[in-house]
Amino acid sequence: MTAQVEFFCSLDEERTVLRYLTKAEGTLVYDVADGHMTLCDAFSSDDPPVHGMRLSLCIHQPAHGDLIWHTSRPSASGPTHGSLVTNLFARNEWDQRGLSSKDKLIDTDLSPIIYYRRGDVFEDQLGQNNVLAPPSNLHRVGPEYEKWVKRSLAWIRRRGTIVHDYRKQSSTIPNPHSIVTTIYAFPGVLPQLGSRDHPYAIMIS
Repeated sequence: MTAQVEFFCSLDEERTVLRYLTKAEGTLVYDVADGHMTLCDAFSSDDPPVHGMRLSLCIHQPAHGDLIWHTSRPSASGPTHGSLVTNLFARNEWDQRGLSSKDKLIDTDLSPIIYYRRGDVFEDQLGQNNVLAPPSNLHRVGPEYEKWVKRSLAWIRRRGTIVHDYRKQSSTIPNPHSIVTTIYAFPGVLPQLGSRDHPYAIMIS
């Protein structure tokens, strides 16, 4: 199971999150909003796109290991159930994109990466942001990578307040898909979520 945290935050708070995730020297940031990994040579956590614009990033700390790639159609197998599921998704993406032996696709189950995804916008509603480590087994990728992931997710959770989970679902945040998951809110948006007069909604991430 992937490690992740979902949360609502202001643009200033998003800058703080991105600054934390990319603070280590040598960190590489890739734009993956269009499905392709494009290195952001001039990435700045202080100048992300404004709210309402799509933002999807892959963050890699080379100190935790190299990126691993599928250089052929991924096999429908894996040492664990989680690996099997991840490889099946990778195979599906390979097929949908029409990739060939000349192409490559990142192996998200073995690469030391963290994904950051800003919530989608749909009919003027803004979904929750997501920080996700895709490997099914963090320690298998590397013990230092595992520490980075756990430290990063804990850092975000400490700064937020749970506003929706299986124990108490929010009555003020629209939830059109009846999603039951733990969602946090940062201080900059928490007061708004107490009423129905806000743009935020719980969406499939």
